[in-house]
Amino acid sequence: MMGTRLRLIFPRVVLVLALSLTLTATDNTPAEDLVGTPATPVAERKMPAADLARWIDEQFQRDWKQQGIVPAPLTNDSEFVRRAFLDLIGRIPSVAEVREFLDDPTPDKRPYLVEELLQRGAFANHLANTFRDLMLAGTTAPETRALAPSLEIWLKLRFTANMPYDQVVSELLTAPLDRPAIPRAPTPLAFYQAAEFKPEQLAANASRVFMGIQVQCAQCHDHPFAEWKQPQFWSFAAFFKNVSPQGTDGQAMMQSDDIDGIKIPGKDVLVPALFLDGSPPVRDSKDNRRAMLAHWVTSPTNPYFAKAAVNRVWGSYLGRGFVQPLDDLDPSHPPAYPEIFDALCTQFRLHHYDLKYLIRVIAATQVYQLSCRGAPREGEDHLAVQFARMPLRRLTSDQIYASFIQATGFREATPNISENVARDEFQEKFADSSVSPTEIKTTILQALSLMNGRHVTLATDLEKSEFLSVIAEAPFLDASGRIESLFLATLSRMPDDAERQLFVDALGTDESKAALADLFWMLLNSAEFLLNH
Repeated sequence: MMGTRLRLIFPRVVLVLALSLTLTATDNTPAEDLVGTPATPVAERKMPAADLARWIDEQFQRDWKQQGIVPAPLTNDSEFVRRAFLDLIGRIPSVAEVREFLDDPTPDKRPYLVEELLQRGAFANHLANTFRDLMLAGTTAPETRALAPSLEIWLKLRFTANMPYDQVVSELLTAPLDRPAIPRAPTPLAFYQAAEFKPEQLAANASRVFMGIQVQCAQCHDHPFAEWKQPQFWSFAAFFKNVSPQGTDGQAMMQSDDIDGIKIPGKDVLVPALFLDGSPPVRDSKDNRRAMLAHWVTSPTNPYFAKAAVNRVWGSYLGRGFVQPLDDLDPSHPPAYPEIFDALCTQFRLHHYDLKYLIRVIAATQVYQLSCRGAPREGEDHLAVQFARMPLRRLTSDQIYASFIQATGFREATPNISENVARDEFQEKFADSSVSPTEIKTTILQALSLMNGRHVTLATDLEKSEFLSVIAEAPFLDASGRIESLFLATLSRMPDDAERQLFVDALGTDESKAALADLFWMLLNSAEFLLNH
């Protein structure tokens, strides 16, 4: 088997390149006319998602026209169904799900698909994974990683109930910390553990995650480029003072609320607890400091709260935010398309911070449905910067793992090995939240893992892969049908005529099963499988 694969390395490379090139080839399909009626300001009233999406498209179309920008064409159905599944539920669609969508003649099947995906449990699961990565910011500390599954479950329970985002944040900031952590029991303790329960790290993380404000540089000195001063930082950190582990086992946590101020380290200066806008907390007899902080952070009058959430969600679906970097809403980074950004923030607030509403609006825009085809091979993609073309996006480790499982039907066959082992291995090799999803790089370790790793080897073994053996043995499939099934399972599309003929020839008249396994291996290692496009 291995000898066969070595002999086929050269053709595989050629074919991988051929598949990659299909993503950058220019499509001359005429763009759908996005021109709408003259734009009108979004009023302080609730707008249905479809109406707001239409208004957003009109704004973009008007601005593109003024700039002489011709947007990319709309995606075809194969591209859209794959993109929607990856973005909303974190995996590629099954063969049956692709066929059902492609065969559906209904003209409004795209919004119906989005709505159906929003109602699945997998949507809450994928959203929980996304916010877990955001809150833990790629920490690898064993103590935090041990609590990460409990944070996932805690978030998933709230997203399943479609709890308003401000309530999720408020509950996290006021979470009781006097209860021992139980493995895989829902708790947000990982957020506190990631900061080692230190007030300065909690202040930096909370401001970054929930308000898109980077204040950590002011921890040691006044911020060199922004307006933040060192006393401001420590006044904000005072809200997290005395949030610390209790007991020798590190499991039970507590918070003392008897001191309102905090000393700046290295200086004999006591600063009071103040919010980042300089206002003092108004103590209620029932509130502790973290409760007062939660009220201020999630208040509709806090301009940063809705902006941080909208910018991040928009960025996760479009590859870049209105403000870049995503978690830095400093005035030195003015937003692109500020009217659209403000309108989305206003409607998000009016809809009680409903994340489903926000995602429903974004997925309904034609901006989200633009193709990624035609991007330049080098240099910045000007159209993608202007949201006039969808950029190629790197899959997260969770998306790669879930898509691999979906495509191959892989199940751990070794006794006493949990499926979580495979997931953990994918996360270890592919997790990297420190770089933009549009920066597409593959490390040598990642490439080797996909080429020769245990899971891919088992998934493409004719004797051990149940899915592959079914495709190879199915009496109702000819060579073309087997190739088509593998394309749908991995790339969510039919092979084009040239690809189909190429692989039919490769299988030969005897429909070599080894060649079929090699084709499956090649598709799983292709750039097209590992990217969201």
